[in-house]
Parts: sequence; C-alpha cells; structure tokens
Amino acid sequence: MPLWPKVILAAAVAYLLLPADLVPDRALGIVGYADDLALLVLAVAWYLLRMPEALLQDARREGPEARRR
Repeated sequence: MPLWPKVILAAAVAYLLLPADLVPDRALGIVGYADDLALLVLAVAWYLLRMPEALLQDARREGPEARRR
C-alpha cells in the first residue's frame, strides 16, 4: 500500500480527534457532527479506492477469521 493514502487517512482521523473544527460541534448540534462523519466516510472510501486490487482481494478472501488464528 502506498504511503500517501495512509497519510491522508491518518490526517482525517487526527482532524476528528482535534478540538478545533471547521463547523463547531456544540454550536450547530447535529450539523457540527455531520461534517466529522462525512469527512471520515470520504477518507475511508478514498483510501479503499486507492488500495491495490490484489491487497483488497487478499483481505476479502482471508476475512476477519484469519486475524483470530
């Protein structure tokens, strides 16, 4: 997996953890939280679209059961 998609995903998670927001959570209620959720969904979708197909197929084939072994 290339480094730059990992960096973008990590930056999105860091944005969620930081107290500063583009849209204040408490001031606008649900709208303030919706921008955080939208950012996370977009970052994960973007990350998955850039994941190499072979890596994605391996993850689908092995599934979560492979991690429990």
